[in-house]
Amino acid sequence: MKTKLWGIFILVLTSMLYLTACDNSTNPGIEDSLELFAGLETVTEASNTTLTINKGSNLRDDGYFSVKISGALPHDRIKNVETEAWCLEWKKPLRSNNDVHEGVKWFDTSNNSKWKPLNYFFSIRHDLQSQYDNLTYREIQAVVWALSGYMGIAPEFNVDKLNDSELPSTHRENGRANFDRELVKEITSRVLSNYSSSSIKFGGFALQTQNDEQDVFVPVSRIQLLPDPLAIGVDETRTMTARVFDEDGDEVVDPEITWNIDNESIANVDENGMVTGVIVGQTLVYATSGGVTASAVVNVTRTVDNVGNDFIIGMLPNFDATNTIELHLTSSVNTTVTVDYPINNPTFTTSVSLTPGEITIVEIPNGSSVWNEGTVQNNGIRASSDQDFVMYAINRRPFSTDAAINLPINVLGTEYVITSYTPSQTRGSVFSVVAAFDNTEVTINPKNNLTGGFSAGEEFTITLNSGEGFLGSSQADLTGTLITSSQPVSVTNGNRCVNVPPGTSACDHIFQVAHPLFSWDTETIAAPLPDRPNGSIYRVVAGADNTTVSRNGSVVATLNKGEFHETGIVSGTQVFSANNPIFATQYMPGQSTAGATTGDPAMGSLISTEQFLSAYTFSTIGGGQFNQHWLNIIANNDDVANGTVLLDDAVVSASEFTAISGTNFSYAQILLSEGTHTTVSGSNPHGIYVIGLAGFDSYIYPGGAGISDFN
Repeated sequence: MKTKLWGIFILVLTSMLYLTACDNSTNPGIEDSLELFAGLETVTEASNTTLTINKGSNLRDDGYFSVKISGALPHDRIKNVETEAWCLEWKKPLRSNNDVHEGVKWFDTSNNSKWKPLNYFFSIRHDLQSQYDNLTYREIQAVVWALSGYMGIAPEFNVDKLNDSELPSTHRENGRANFDRELVKEITSRVLSNYSSSSIKFGGFALQTQNDEQDVFVPVSRIQLLPDPLAIGVDETRTMTARVFDEDGDEVVDPEITWNIDNESIANVDENGMVTGVIVGQTLVYATSGGVTASAVVNVTRTVDNVGNDFIIGMLPNFDATNTIELHLTSSVNTTVTVDYPINNPTFTTSVSLTPGEITIVEIPNGSSVWNEGTVQNNGIRASSDQDFVMYAINRRPFSTDAAINLPINVLGTEYVITSYTPSQTRGSVFSVVAAFDNTEVTINPKNNLTGGFSAGEEFTITLNSGEGFLGSSQADLTGTLITSSQPVSVTNGNRCVNVPPGTSACDHIFQVAHPLFSWDTETIAAPLPDRPNGSIYRVVAGADNTTVSRNGSVVATLNKGEFHETGIVSGTQVFSANNPIFATQYMPGQSTAGATTGDPAMGSLISTEQFLSAYTFSTIGGGQFNQHWLNIIANNDDVANGTVLLDDAVVSASEFTAISGTNFSYAQILLSEGTHTTVSGSNPHGIYVIGLAGFDSYIYPGGAGISDFN
């Protein structure tokens, strides 16, 4: 199928300045520029967008230009994407490649009769491209010019009247026309003969720049596919949503949708829009309804990650009930996220808009961290959207804080091993299990006795419906507790408030979202924590019997499934490896330990180098609660040497990095300003850990992780 990657778009060039031109011309008058927007309705959600113009490349599939749209607020029919573009006024100037226009305003042409021929043309464009093999972008461009002249928004473009020498340079080669004049005439005639009595499947938007330098017309399909793009792993399944709109812009209820995909060797789609990754690659998924087809990009990768559009989590109790629960949300596209607590019959619901490159914070009632221990309870949190986003969970209280990345429902698992720490006070170890689906049977084999009469080593089974959860609590260490379930569940583990190492003042809340056993790997790397010159404590948990664990190349333990090795306080970088899957956790020792001056216990999941990502958006947490925020970056040596590791678009100098012995990685430790940040690496993925320090308070969280089956 020949549907385009991002849809069909047109570049409207009504510039008030004459620069490099489609063809030599004089400046349009003010009246001509204003005429384009007469009678059009402003789209307020997109009243401050940014537009980047680039040159196209492919003869059949690209326009002369692509436009990159960013800054638009969530809207049913407007997306922040990069897509093809076309000149509308053949005599108007074009500006140079990579021009950026800010503050672009949008006008809806859907119900304006003057624009109907153009909207109709794009309603039938897919059919035309299927019918005419020789229909390239040059013919399409010429039809656009002809229709624009007919509509009275551009000078006349009549292929019968124009000599070859009068054509724009883009439409002549060696002094002769390089497009099919007869085909342009045939299509133009067909459109003008049928548009007035035909159904219009596209409704366009005219875009106006602040200085009237360039204007853009964007015809948009009546079908919206979400999420777009869709990112899935090999063998992962995600369901697409197709929203169909009628000619008045109202959404159609229960529309009939036909699904297909461009390359079934990369991914396939069923009759319900469920897409399954097959091999690594990129393809397009299509949805057709009422003769209209829309497309979305499908990126299949070796791993899936912590990016998704539906999350659930059960938060853990802190030192006491004076804590604050926050979700930190970010996305690469504009979207709206709805947060419900509790999931069933919520008493708290809010919807927030996410802007790319920014973190949006949602505060959740702290009752979400208060549980009736040992019983099934409706106490889960859910965050969902049409588009993909990233979620971090924060459990914050003065002198008792920690943070974690969340995993979306599509990467949750059915087998977990709990990691906590040795309790040294009455505030013991805890974990929560929250079901994603109804009738989920959860079997728990506790390492030590649980509140509620559950004995160590004796399996018990509970049944959870979607959104329901169970809090396991013990005055003893729960590391090694085994959890299996009939359907995927979300698991959070840690301690209410703990001293690290035991007996060292003061205690601090620690927690992380547990990673499913299928995603564990056989090697992981750790960098030192700031203000801990004597080092950190590590635990390595085995995912199978007869697991031989090595630290920095030396064997330190042989473990069975659920057993762990603890290092004590060790300094410097650490490389943990094993013959079977393992999961390692880094613990920040308390402020009273030798060499430390600030901070307190915190718990950070260590991410395998195989699960590093190429880009992250993250934020510091706690506002003024923390006086230091740090970033640990673990990057491939090639990217370090080539200067392709970026923090907030600035190169992190190679001099900032220290080599990690026995690996091809180095780490940098950088003091951060409070707020939102980004990192990007060049040819290789990298890992990040965000760390906060204050007097007897701290947090650690990894910035993200690819979650894949390494078993």
